Amino acid sequence: MDIHTFCEHYYMITRLPLQYFDDSHVLHCSVPETQWKLIPNLDSMSKVPYSSNMYYNSFGFGAFYGFVNLRAETGFLVIGPVKEQPYTPQTLLRLHRSLEIPYALYEQADLFFQAIPKRNLQQLIHHLNFINFVFNGESDSSLPPSENNDILSPALHKEEEENFYWRDTEISESYMYSLGRQMQEYIRQGDADGLKHFMSQSKESHMGRVANDELRQVKNIFIYTVALSESAAIDGGLPPEIAYGIANLYTQQMEKIDEITEIMSLNQHVRIEYAKRVAAYKYPFDADQLLKRIINYVRTHTDQPITAASAARHVGYSRCYISTKFKERLGFGLKEFILRTKLERSRIMLLYTSKSINEISTCLCFSSQSHFQKAFREQYGVTPQYYRKNGFSDIQ
Repeated sequence: MDIHTFCEHYYMITRLPLQYFDDSHVLHCSVPETQWKLIPNLDSMSKVPYSSNMYYNSFGFGAFYGFVNLRAETGFLVIGPVKEQPYTPQTLLRLHRSLEIPYALYEQADLFFQAIPKRNLQQLIHHLNFINFVFNGESDSSLPPSENNDILSPALHKEEEENFYWRDTEISESYMYSLGRQMQEYIRQGDADGLKHFMSQSKESHMGRVANDELRQVKNIFIYTVALSESAAIDGGLPPEIAYGIANLYTQQMEKIDEITEIMSLNQHVRIEYAKRVAAYKYPFDADQLLKRIINYVRTHTDQPITAASAARHVGYSRCYISTKFKERLGFGLKEFILRTKLERSRIMLLYTSKSINEISTCLCFSSQSHFQKAFREQYGVTPQYYRKNGFSDIQ
């Protein structure tokens, strides 16, 4: 049987996404085709066996995937994601991050995932059993009827209880969402001082329980607020790659901490970090279209040897006029803005790539590695090497 034809017909009937991978995890067929990933990284995935050919797995955004090995095809079909309950705004945030969906596609992707028919794990296994019969000629007669109780394994129950970012409970979500909306607005506006005052007045310790133990509770709240902060920062103008990078860095740092007070302190620090970053990237509130065009041009050409003169020529004005306009609105000239933008880009490359200092310097078109190192130290007070090792904590 042709796999692609089967997937197309099966999707027409069930509206459940299907993908076919070979044994090397290379994708050969996806129905429907989308501009975003449908499944997290297969290489890091652990699957729960249901039979010799059928597996399933769950993820932090509350959805399940089913897997069927196709013995004659040396590959496997993946069905999903499927979810029993509708996606909430919070679970969609987790889905965005898990599937690395580009920010520009959030709205389109959300509509797609919300439209997938709701199914529980039992129903998903019924689908797996049918696919297993079609391709492998086998049927698991021990499969319980759909009206039976939940068939989640004890291990998966434990995973749901302890490792999901937060439980989808009305009490915790309603309070956390209300708190998050206020926090998001400060970050979106790049108002670090207002955010500090707001956090000093908020009562996060009154949130509903989202995990079985206090440490996991605080860690889950941390992950939740970082996700909200990340989204708000992108809305405020922070480039998505920088917003994602901050979230990953701080989340990894948090998971290494076992002291609740340290996690709460880090939680405040990451929010302020987002607000500061937004403020640094945000347009002046009265910026005209000319200024925005230049800012966009500089930020999208950091890997080119742009100068104040070339940037001015790009928009058809003199360097003197544009530099004066920058000085009036931002407090510094176009030449300094270009340097600051390149240095900000270098911070992300230092933290999230394996490129050497010299490679970063060359990529960003500095005249030499020593020039780059000198400019970085003058701007941030530490060397690029020191920053790569210590990260955000040493730059305020």
